[in-house]
Amino acid sequence: MNQNASCPSCSGPLREVRAGRGSYLRCYSCKPARSKTGEDRQCLLCAGAFYVSAALIKKGCGLYCSYTCRIADKGVAAPEGFKHCGACTTIKPLEDFSINKTKADGRQVRCRACASIAGAKHRSKPEVEKAAFARHLERKYGITLPEYELMVQQQNGTCAICGGLPNGPGAENKRFDVDHCHKTGRVRGLLCSGCNRGIGFLGDDPARLQAAVDYLNK
Repeated sequence: MNQNASCPSCSGPLREVRAGRGSYLRCYSCKPARSKTGEDRQCLLCAGAFYVSAALIKKGCGLYCSYTCRIADKGVAAPEGFKHCGACTTIKPLEDFSINKTKADGRQVRCRACASIAGAKHRSKPEVEKAAFARHLERKYGITLPEYELMVQQQNGTCAICGGLPNGPGAENKRFDVDHCHKTGRVRGLLCSGCNRGIGFLGDDPARLQAAVDYLNK
């Protein structure tokens, strides 16, 4: 990609914009804003035009066109072997940043701690968490999310053994444990964590389960 190319309309500079795994050149002076809720601004340091989304405007951000300009304008340079975190703006050793060969310094923009917080926040989104649960069902039990939801309806939203509601790790999401045969992999039903662990501790052995019933009835 020719980094020195100029805009055919205004002859202004073109900037590389990353999109997915690729990239393209964009003139920030001519091309209209990508969203009606955002706006085009001028960088406080280099006076270059850049687009700011409504989300960044709401946070009070969007004063600089890039992380480089923001740090340079503050006059704070990271010593050799250190780097500014793009999220918490703290100077940290390079070892605190994950490797990313696409970056100029070979490290991620955010430190590991900030990246972990951002990742947890992203995974907590309902749509992301639901997609992850669907992948878990298909990978471990070979059933789809609609099939799981149908089983919940068939069991009237209760445990197949005790008739109770979900408990244990999946209680906050109101999800049951998927009970399956460890020998054949066949899904038998949906159980609360207590019942699922109970039959699991007894080895899924009907004889041991009956022995336990006889013991409790003494």
